[in-house]
Amino acid sequence: MRHKNMIRYYEHSTDEIYRGTHYKYVVVREHHQLNLELLIDNGISLGESVSRRILHQIVSLLCFLRAKQIGHFDLQPLNILVTRDKWQIKLTDWGSFKQFATHSKHCDRRLDRDYHSIYTAPEIYNNYEYGLVAESWSLGVILFGLITGTVLFSSRKRDATYKALKKDNFKAFSRSLDDKSWPLTVMAKSFVFSLVRYKADDRLDIPRIKNRKYYTEILPSDGDYKLAMESAFDHFLKPRE
Repeated sequence: MRHKNMIRYYEHSTDEIYRGTHYKYVVVREHHQLNLELLIDNGISLGESVSRRILHQIVSLLCFLRAKQIGHFDLQPLNILVTRDKWQIKLTDWGSFKQFATHSKHCDRRLDRDYHSIYTAPEIYNNYEYGLVAESWSLGVILFGLITGTVLFSSRKRDATYKALKKDNFKAFSRSLDDKSWPLTVMAKSFVFSLVRYKADDRLDIPRIKNRKYYTEILPSDGDYKLAMESAFDHFLKPRE
């Protein structure tokens, strides 16, 4: 299985047993120093245009996986590497991926993971049944972080943004974002909201993203994209003294 936006790997297995525990391993063929988490952790914002170009790359890969009924299920900035030649994104860490046996969007199996992050969809976080549309939540939280250089929410209990999502209240969600460091356009707020709807059945699914106006807006040229990415990652490329 190959795609330009995924790390190539040799093999994977779920049959390895150590001290009575089953482990899944994936042997990868390439490694890159940079990842998108470096930007969000350091408050570096890319803005909507450059972030949209990254969005296109991620959606291209997710649609490729969807055709095979595969979900990555650990989509987060740390696992999205960036090449230094073409500034192309590469999704890595395939230890949580699942291939569904049918075209059903839900599965009774639970994800075997040691922790949950803000990029984890509510249905997975709460140990409910989950489906491939869980990837939309992760994508929406990532997109907001790239545009603004900050996280969408910091707590599932106290954060106003998360509370607004639980209530499915777009107006409250929009107001909560106005307190963030980067002002978003109404179209951007609406697009992010559609991806991170609390109820999975209400969420914008990956194959339908390409039909949204926000997705089809003009992208930066190759030159402008390269300059923006070089500037964003400049601090991490300088040799340490």
